[in-house]
Amino acid sequence: MTKLYTKINEYLNHNSDLIVEMARINGEELPYLVYVYGGNSYGSRNEHGEPHFHYMDKMNDGKFKLSIKIPSKLEWNYIKDLIILPDSSQNNWNKLKKEKKMLIEWLDIKNNDVPELTNFQFIIVQWNVLNKENKNVQQIIE
Repeated sequence: MTKLYTKINEYLNHNSDLIVEMARINGEELPYLVYVYGGNSYGSRNEHGEPHFHYMDKMNDGKFKLSIKIPSKLEWNYIKDLIILPDSSQNNWNKLKKEKKMLIEWLDIKNNDVPELTNFQFIIVQWNVLNKENKNVQQIIE
């Protein structure tokens, strides 16, 4: 079975409360970073709010860092649109139309690590796996 998440540590000095669970979804096929974070309900790092993933420019702290709502499968199949959450560096796609188009196309292709899933489906799996012990967020229902 494919390992569906990786654990990383963001801090040099840490205790178990500072362990962060994170999955990087993309490889070199997309010139931007796509991450899903997770954690339990009470540590110093835990997810909160609506299910979301992070999309950011990886060059020199980049020109953008976005939290994007993970739509339901029904919403995605019907609308194919992405909503930026308010805690992002930008609140709309106006200056990032090319990046949005690239991301939408990338979400519909097969994931490099788990080719049975599209990148969109893989993000949902990652969210649910990484946040299964987190009472601050909802699991994404099929």
